Amino acid sequence: MPYKKGDPAARVAQRKAVKSRADKFPTIKQARFIEVFDGNGTDAARTAEYSHPRQAAARLMKNPKVIAAIRGREKKRFGRRIADRKERQTFWTKVMHNPKETMKNRLKAAELLGKSQADFAERHILDAERGVHFKIDLSAPPPPSDIGNTSVGAPVGDPEDSGRDGSSPSTNVSDE
Repeated sequence: MPYKKGDPAARVAQRKAVKSRADKFPTIKQARFIEVFDGNGTDAARTAEYSHPRQAAARLMKNPKVIAAIRGREKKRFGRRIADRKERQTFWTKVMHNPKETMKNRLKAAELLGKSQADFAERHILDAERGVHFKIDLSAPPPPSDIGNTSVGAPVGDPEDSGRDGSSPSTNVSDE
């Protein structure tokens, strides 16, 4: 039985119809949008055949159910394809210890493993009492032994204290 305009029963029936449509998630167009969404909502809405793709994309990207469905799809799609830190370190360790690998690959694996664990980080130590700044480079091996001339743990000079030629003030002696 058709309802007349302004009839209270018609309003109730219309509300029920709208509510029942909202419970059916996703609609065919929403499912298509979720399926083809690749970061560009307007293109996905156009592919899903929305009549006003830009507005539809904006509306759909505010819908928590659509967002959750896209995230779920992405999680299934890429969940195990991206290695985490532990997996990378395990892989590099296996390559490094594999005698069948080329030495180049083994050394590269050792380097990447060391970088991932911050083995090659430069350390700076400040001695506040004496105002001395030490730079310790842990990535380079110590230089050949020259007594009294070591770069590891040697104080870094202040640029204002150096002479014109870059030498330290103690070696820059003039006859004046």
